[in-house]
Amino acid sequence: MRAVVLCPGESLRALSRLPDCDVSVGVNRAALAFAVDWFAASDYPMIRNHIESLPGTPSLLTLRQTAVDLRNRLSRFPRVCIAEALPQSPLKHSKTMMLAVLLAFSLGATTIDVYGADWTGTRDYDGVEAGENRTPDRWDAERHDWDILTAWLNERGVIARRV
Repeated sequence: MRAVVLCPGESLRALSRLPDCDVSVGVNRAALAFAVDWFAASDYPMIRNHIESLPGTPSLLTLRQTAVDLRNRLSRFPRVCIAEALPQSPLKHSKTMMLAVLLAFSLGATTIDVYGADWTGTRDYDGVEAGENRTPDRWDAERHDWDILTAWLNERGVIARRV
């Protein structure tokens, strides 16, 4: 089973359509670019600010506390997956991109292609200045976590790669 995870990095704009896959996950604002199966968003403001703009009817991957805070809006999503219920990975704390990859794994993906994970800059694919913590230190930490997570997935027969 092939999964596609879309991250909001500037390189995402090179995609003219959602790549062929069995399941798709859009991380944060990347879920606005294409109609995806899952919207992965940990932060309440991210969901609140974009819930009405999401194309299609994605399910939601979020943190337990965010789901509690959103309880009156959760009916918009066909399914809600709580990040804390995902399989335990070797990562102590996961950013939303890593949670999206874990979701794809938990759904049965054996190949996970990640687009738009640029790990540089502060702008999203559409030029919008995004996030408060898009520093070189943050990107270094994500690269480190990616290496740990992909090795863990490889041990389980899953190939995860940045495209």
